[in-house]
Amino acid sequence: HILNPNGGVITHIDKAVEHDFEFLAETSGEYSFCFGNLKTYHDMKSITFELFSDRPVMNNVVDKNSMDDLHRKLEQLQHLVRDVQSSQRYLRNREKRHRSTTESTNTRVLWWSIIEAVAIVILSTFQVYYIKSFFNSKRTII
Repeated sequence: HILNPNGGVITHIDKAVEHDFEFLAETSGEYSFCFGNLKTYHDMKSITFELFSDRPVMNNVVDKNSMDDLHRKLEQLQHLVRDVQSSQRYLRNREKRHRSTTESTNTRVLWWSIIEAVAIVILSTFQVYYIKSFFNSKRTII
């Protein structure tokens, strides 16, 4: 969950695998972010988050009243580039997680296949000797 500087809860998200959240900071100060892993403590978790401000960069250089269209377009482009960069970082991290999951699954499938193959060889060998014992005649002479 996210807490504002006064201790009030801004949002509380439970059991989320992936989540995007945006909010407007109404007051200045220190905001708190709390991440928990109580439900699945045996699994490793990866948390990625990004904080940024949409405050215009040009405020200190040019007064808002005198800002022309070129400066506004520049700010819009800067905002769009930041969004694209944020999306790229998110997708790279997501690809890393999925690749890790895929490699883990492939390793498990490999070991399961090896165990299955060994079991089939052992059972086949047992069946051959068992059936062969039917054809061995044990004659007793009286």
